[in-house]
Amino acid sequence: MESLITSYDINFQAFHQTIKQLNGLVSGSFALSAYLNQEGIESGFQCNDIDIFIPGEQEHARDSRGYMIPGKYVIKSLNTMKEFLAIYGFIENDKFSTSDEEYYGSLTQIENITSFTNSDNKEIQIIIINTDNLLEYISNEFDFSACVSWYDIDNNSFKTLEPSLTKNKEMYWIKSKSEITQTNLIRLEKYISRGFKIVKMPFMDIDAPDKSQLLSNKKFDNIEVTDIFTLEDTSLREFLHKSELNIVLKAGETNYAFNRNTLMDYMKSKTFIIDNIGSILESPLKQCITLEAYYQFSHMEYSIYELKSSYSVPIFGGQVKSLFDLKCYSIEDWINNKPNKIITVPPKQSITENIYNSNIAELINLSLDNMLLEHAHLITSDNLEVFYNIVYENN
Repeated sequence: MESLITSYDINFQAFHQTIKQLNGLVSGSFALSAYLNQEGIESGFQCNDIDIFIPGEQEHARDSRGYMIPGKYVIKSLNTMKEFLAIYGFIENDKFSTSDEEYYGSLTQIENITSFTNSDNKEIQIIIINTDNLLEYISNEFDFSACVSWYDIDNNSFKTLEPSLTKNKEMYWIKSKSEITQTNLIRLEKYISRGFKIVKMPFMDIDAPDKSQLLSNKKFDNIEVTDIFTLEDTSLREFLHKSELNIVLKAGETNYAFNRNTLMDYMKSKTFIIDNIGSILESPLKQCITLEAYYQFSHMEYSIYELKSSYSVPIFGGQVKSLFDLKCYSIEDWINNKPNKIITVPPKQSITENIYNSNIAELINLSLDNMLLEHAHLITSDNLEVFYNIVYENN
């Protein structure tokens, strides 16, 4: 990233500090091209501008005495970027507006788009979005999976939503078919010309062995799964055979049965932001995983997932969240006891500055989270929900 930013004649350290201060996110074609180059893959295109997404919203301008100026509005984060870019000779132009239909017209929650250029015609777009969770925003709003690529400012590396697909220059349409516009089709043609191929979502392995034959393996004999929503027990073999949408989530020694869409909808409603990690999503049993791990539930080639405890962090409101790595298995992978993919939580950062928020109740809740995971196999389906509610209500 440093060489890319310095090629714009911008001091990288100052750039890094400013974007981090504003909780900004570098994304779009620039990030996609940089990700492919980082992985040693020819991107097939040269990106001539940088898209920087910044949280912000319009608010009343105020005079030197602090009084509101009627009819005048400002976006503080945009002004900060204007002042920063001006130092390096970038001047605002009128190329973009919030109604620009080339691409940005399909996005929601846009407060402002401003383009800046320097004397070498290097261009930077600042897109002001009315949300703080920018990674979740681009994951939901962008049209193609490969476009959900970004610069991870904490780890100084580029990332993408679907690494295995993007590295093969494969991508899928994220939204529903009814949302496809002529603009999206034009963009699809552009990416096809860059060497990308469209695939189905969820991604299906057409060469995978027959599922019913694999499920007959003795490894699945006498194994039951618990539906955490209905609290019913059923045979793991029977449950997975019923539908491609059925998945098993192993936590500790217990196997839980979920419909993958139901689980994803639930977890999407339980999203939190953690410094140095980004979005985390919480399961019905209070285990939290990263956004990248969450999207693995949409992959139909995986039928069994396994949670492995990583570490816990305090968040707002005196809460503590337990983070988990996720192992992803096809049925064949499970038989061979070898996960196809492992999504790990980023390394633990120092949380010394947050220790003052901790109290004895948080430490108790942290212990309870670990206890519920480690001893879940001792809890039967008819008392699981009652047990869980009583424990948390009394602490």
